[in-house]
Amino acid sequence: MNMTRRLTEPPAREFRCADLFHMNSLPNLKLLAGECRLDNAISRVNIMEVPDIQNWAQANEFLVTTGYSHHHNMDAFLEIIPRLVERGVAALGIKPKRFITDIPRQIIDCAEAYELPLFELPESTIFSNVVREVMEKVISLETKNVLLLQQRLEQVAELMLHGREMPRIVEAVEAMVGNPLCILGAEGRMIASPRHAAYFSPFRERLTALNSSSPQSRSVITVPGKPPKGSDVRLHVFNLWEAEKDPILVLLAEKNGACSELDLSTVSRILPLINIRLSGENTYNLVKAKYFDDFIKDWLTGVVPSAEHLDIKGRLYGYEGLSSKTYRAAIVKFHAGSPPALDSGLIAELARSAPNDCLFTSIGGKIIGLLPQTANNGAGLTPEDTEPLFRHIADVCGTDAFSLCVGEASEPLAVKDSYIDAENLYTASCISKENARLITWERLGIYAVLSLLPKHVNVDKYLGRYVKPLVVYDEAHHSSLIQTLKVYFQMGGNIKLTAQNMYTHYNTVVYRLDKIKSLLGISFDDPEARLQLQLGLKIYEMGE
Repeated sequence: MNMTRRLTEPPAREFRCADLFHMNSLPNLKLLAGECRLDNAISRVNIMEVPDIQNWAQANEFLVTTGYSHHHNMDAFLEIIPRLVERGVAALGIKPKRFITDIPRQIIDCAEAYELPLFELPESTIFSNVVREVMEKVISLETKNVLLLQQRLEQVAELMLHGREMPRIVEAVEAMVGNPLCILGAEGRMIASPRHAAYFSPFRERLTALNSSSPQSRSVITVPGKPPKGSDVRLHVFNLWEAEKDPILVLLAEKNGACSELDLSTVSRILPLINIRLSGENTYNLVKAKYFDDFIKDWLTGVVPSAEHLDIKGRLYGYEGLSSKTYRAAIVKFHAGSPPALDSGLIAELARSAPNDCLFTSIGGKIIGLLPQTANNGAGLTPEDTEPLFRHIADVCGTDAFSLCVGEASEPLAVKDSYIDAENLYTASCISKENARLITWERLGIYAVLSLLPKHVNVDKYLGRYVKPLVVYDEAHHSSLIQTLKVYFQMGGNIKLTAQNMYTHYNTVVYRLDKIKSLLGISFDDPEARLQLQLGLKIYEMGE
């Protein structure tokens, strides 16, 4: 049998109110009201001879009655009709002559107002015959639909067993149900058929918000339609994984018409098959990501032996020509507060849709990036070069309070050197308290050298000669000699600008500078002494 014809085989039609005219048990049936709802589906028949039938009626029922329970109080019958509509009753049939002579006009008008199909049953009607004949038709049609549902499930299972890609499987299900279908995964990943990928894209933001809220197992929502028509679209939402973590939604849009119960049952029954397929893919991707992460770590630590090996590994994970580029290693240095938890999910999200094919891993509790270099930034690196990467990391980590410590560019088999360079830069920036968005050795200036000084007694002696006397004096007299000296050097030795910057009188700054010269026994006219003092201040600032 041709697969295309099998996938598009139409379902058996539901038994509807209009079909009652063809029942042998209902000759000369008359429709009194509700003609606009003759397409209501009927799934069962119930006999209504109790006054509180509204409490027992169910959706899609055809209620038949002689009117016995209300023949002394037809006004109460009027109150029942709205309740029956609320319960989803498909139609109401009244057999007059025995207990009520005629069906009152107000009953007919009320049914018409609520669009409830109201039939006058022939006086000869035998209710048991009506129940038997209607239910035979209903069961016959439902049996055909059950068989078709089973056939659909077998077809989807066959497609999965043959390894068809998920978008093609979604396309096959769409052919069955006659409406667009898509799968919305965690992090907003959408799986749709090629034909309808663009159709679902405008709904992504609304659906992603629904995803994160982990709705009930099945619900119906209405979303604004796509301009210019802008008509609303009903979406049937199936929660594939009923858990707060990583819910996956299957969405069926009523684009081409209302979804039948068979269509909804089809989607509902294939959910376990989709679940198995996506679970398998998810497990495969997790294992693949783990091996890829190990490969990046090996590359950064210098374990990759050759360019050929690098290219083979890269091609295995979907990256071409890794050995044809130069790279810079970058370390993300978070500022105040707690950094995000560094798990495999965060690293995978960073790698997903990273700008310029940047690669990510984590080593020693730090996020490490490998930045491929282009002809534009091969010689130098500017904040503008790294801005797309900075925004990407900020979006994934949920904070922009971090810096990128970027090492020098290196050849593919020497990225270990760039990584070590970035680690040293990270350490130096922490010591110097540099928190610029982009940190390079050029940015650190003199701190690039001073931060590498080891802790040594000679460093302590140096600070004791040029800085400690000023610190001791400030603590004892609650003065600001250290701060005044910092601003003085920042202002290029200009006393007037120093006073303005510190909101202090000119003579006060002169007095403090004289006190500094006196305590240290130096002259600011001596360039060597000024240099020694400035270096001492820099080292002191790093240790504060």
